[in-house]
Amino acid sequence: MLRFFASWLPCLAQKPWQKIGKNLVVAVLVLAFAATSSAFTAKRNSSGQPSPSEGSSLTRQRPLSTLMKENLTGLALEAEDYREWLRAQARLFVLIQERKAPEKEKQHLLKECAEDPAHHPFCIFLSDSKDWGPEKEPRRSRKHRNREELRRLAGVRKALLSGDLEALQKAAPADLRETIRALNSFNSLEKTYARLSTATECFPTALAFSMGSKAEELLPEKSYIEKAITLYGAAARCGDDDPAIQAKYRLSLLQVWNDQCAAAIPHLDSLAGGLGNNDYRSRALYWKAHCATKLSDASATKDAHEELLEEHPFSLHTILAQRQAVTQLGTSLSPDSPVQLRSKERPELNGILSAAEALLDIGEPVRARKVLDLISLAVEGTEPSFQLYLASLYSRGKDNIGKFRLLSPLFRDHSSFVSRASLELYYPRRIVNSSVIQSLGLDELLVLSLIRQESAFNERARSRAGARGLMQIMPATARRIERTPVSALYDPDRNVRIGSKYFSSLLRRYSGDTELALAAYNAGPNKVDQWLKRYPIENRMLFLDLLPFKETREYVASIARNYFWYTMLYGAAATAPGARPEPAAPVRTTATAAPSKEVFRIFKQL
Repeated sequence: MLRFFASWLPCLAQKPWQKIGKNLVVAVLVLAFAATSSAFTAKRNSSGQPSPSEGSSLTRQRPLSTLMKENLTGLALEAEDYREWLRAQARLFVLIQERKAPEKEKQHLLKECAEDPAHHPFCIFLSDSKDWGPEKEPRRSRKHRNREELRRLAGVRKALLSGDLEALQKAAPADLRETIRALNSFNSLEKTYARLSTATECFPTALAFSMGSKAEELLPEKSYIEKAITLYGAAARCGDDDPAIQAKYRLSLLQVWNDQCAAAIPHLDSLAGGLGNNDYRSRALYWKAHCATKLSDASATKDAHEELLEEHPFSLHTILAQRQAVTQLGTSLSPDSPVQLRSKERPELNGILSAAEALLDIGEPVRARKVLDLISLAVEGTEPSFQLYLASLYSRGKDNIGKFRLLSPLFRDHSSFVSRASLELYYPRRIVNSSVIQSLGLDELLVLSLIRQESAFNERARSRAGARGLMQIMPATARRIERTPVSALYDPDRNVRIGSKYFSSLLRRYSGDTELALAAYNAGPNKVDQWLKRYPIENRMLFLDLLPFKETREYVASIARNYFWYTMLYGAAATAPGARPEPAAPVRTTATAAPSKEVFRIFKQL
């Protein structure tokens, strides 16, 4: 195994491995390193170098709140000589990556790592790359479509207009979606619809699903609701690929809207069973319970509610369906959760973990996060208390995304670790300029809920579309609020001030309706205005789940869920979401002050 491990080192120096993904290669090396763990301590001992602690002090469980309060890591409990040695190796590692290390020291270390990769934990991460981590996507130049592509799309359009199902059968799904989306109206598709609606054989699911989406643009006209249902039904029965799954989702909700719960139940059952993925599972369980209630099936309602609570405890749909149970959970949280600084089950990971701790200790959080990312790929089979410790290290490295990624499955699979301390790690309360928020009549906890979703509290966050900072503000939007240079959007106070003003203006536009303001913050008010006309639904949850943009559906639901837990943890603000903006009173600090109905004034009564 050592020989196999050493054979990878020349690849690290020459960088051909970038073509297959740095994280994948290094993850393989982590596993190779794990296989050498039994030799790790012994060889260092024989070479006279200090060894990590082998006692039980680091595997003993400690309260999470104490760990966070004292800013404690496992490295602080190691022997002083080992701690200093590891810090020195971390500094040398950084210098090598920055190409600033003395050549003699660098070559000596590389030689030792090639001969003995179990020399110390940094050997597996050595590379001459300055920008260590996932490669940035290359910028693609905009080129005109070539003639062959234009000819192909023109052929698809001709087949759609003439109803040539045989030609459409051969078309690529991407070409079908793009061509249908570009058509001015559904009227151009009437011939294809006429043939597709009576066909008994299957045609590409992308064709039927994309046509159903086009029909939805003309809702709420009843005839187009029927056409959309027909088309989604054709896609749903002809496969289990992504277009078919999306078709089942939209078909079932349109049937719920049209009081066809009996017809919707089989599709909801399929989605609730995790068909293809879990993107729609909590929603399917929620609407399955809704339909079961309408059909007076108390047993099915109970089963769906229990499954929601067990499998999706932090889903908004669970909170709404099981308000009493979730609120009881929130108000009776245990104060703390245990953490374990080293793993007994997977001791081979401990040496690598100490490398991350050393990087944090010398002020290198970005590099520490990359080590933690690789460890997190191998956490399966480790103790939950050890996984919680990894999440706390992500928090110290200011990587909330990595922390959330670890905590979500941990809470789902090990509910006993849901405590006030662990939830405060999951829903951090960042200090923001509350004077501006209060002057606008906004609820500070709602703004925090929005920031958590937008940027995970990363001040330097920038989206592919160009949105910047804590509240992910587009430069064009910022210019409408106040004159400010683009670079200033990375300033936390200015970003929150501009974002809060913009969100307040959306609340005024929608008469204090928080869900609509949130949807407009994500997708733009013009889109929300279109959706209000398209889906004139009294049931607000059904309206939100029918939003055609998946990103916006998840966005509003996630912020509402965030707001519930922020209120549970930190107390309800005097100005509840959904009320007209007015000056806010100081935030109440009791975690049990707000019952669930007050917390969810963000939603209309279902």
